Amino acid sequence: MSDTLAVESPAKINLALSLGAPIPPRNMHPIATSMVTLDLFDTLILHKAQGATPRLVIRYGDDALGDASRCRVDWPLEQDLAMRALRLLDEHVGRTLPITAELIKRIPTGAGLGGGSGNGAAMMAGVNQLLQLGIDTRELMKLAGTLGSDMPFFVAAYDGMTSAIVRGCGEIIEPLPIQGAIHAVLIFPAQSCPTGPIYQAFDRLSPDCPAQPDDAKVARVTQKAVSRPDQLFNDLQSAAADHAPELATLLKRLHEAGLDAHITGSGSTLFSIQPDRDSVIQTARRISQLLDLPTYPVTGPYQPRMKAMDRVR
Repeated sequence: MSDTLAVESPAKINLALSLGAPIPPRNMHPIATSMVTLDLFDTLILHKAQGATPRLVIRYGDDALGDASRCRVDWPLEQDLAMRALRLLDEHVGRTLPITAELIKRIPTGAGLGGGSGNGAAMMAGVNQLLQLGIDTRELMKLAGTLGSDMPFFVAAYDGMTSAIVRGCGEIIEPLPIQGAIHAVLIFPAQSCPTGPIYQAFDRLSPDCPAQPDDAKVARVTQKAVSRPDQLFNDLQSAAADHAPELATLLKRLHEAGLDAHITGSGSTLFSIQPDRDSVIQTARRISQLLDLPTYPVTGPYQPRMKAMDRVR
């Protein structure tokens, strides 16, 4: 059996996102959101440990997306979700697992694409497979949920659930089949949107937020995402635009150009759904010229892969 495993860690978009009022004492907002994985991914390379080497090394790939200033890890390595996920597995099995890892990043940080959460999920699912720990998907999802609300969805994606409606605080995940593939252009503004400040802006701007998110609306508009992308919505969009006014300007310019676009997650990435792959490629070029911003064509739902490989010595 190979001692090395390459794990794809995909990005996601939120096709629709509804929020409920914060619940004490943690003041977490209950959510209802539809998520879909994309064929844009980081790569996590896991090795069975050999000798005293760093447990995690992170670097950005030559094809990393977005502005170069966004493509760096500017937090302590111990706080990275991939590293925290590995430590959590150590605690769960009661020993230090013999793993070293290299994370090759392509997804911009602070972009609303779930890059960090996906990395944590890739670490948990990949180590579980490489070391044959035997942790079932449901238990792995529960562990992942202690680190972040997006992580259980990404864990479920390795088990085939690449599109889903996610509720509660991320712990309730149900498959949500989508009629046709999602073809979209990702648009990368220069400004990032940290999740905390966006939710703070939402609380300030939406004091009369309903007690519960609108699950039914999320499911309804998502099932028609391909044919009626104009019906998609994101309750955090106004808050993200308040935090990063450039987003409101970009959305207005796209609308004036006849292009429908939405913010994913808490921002700042925008996406515009198109009818097919050819249209996506043409629209990506058009938007790049119109806004002078990086764009990237994507398709989802995407099934992330794990591939055994020979270790380069």
